[in-house]
Amino acid sequence: MNEKDIKEFLTMVMPMLKDLPEEEIIENINNIPDMSEEERAKFIQAILLLKEEK
Repeated sequence: MNEKDIKEFLTMVMPMLKDLPEEEIIENINNIPDMSEEERAKFIQAILLLKEEK
């Protein structure tokens, strides 16, 4: 993915992300198989930061 693709993806996803409750986001990430606890924590932190943007 290049920068333009990422910006288009975020433009499309951000409204949906804003509507999801934080608990649901965390639960869904915790259900991803084959991910270490450290990876889960970083992914959750990144997604929640994105949710707070704009």
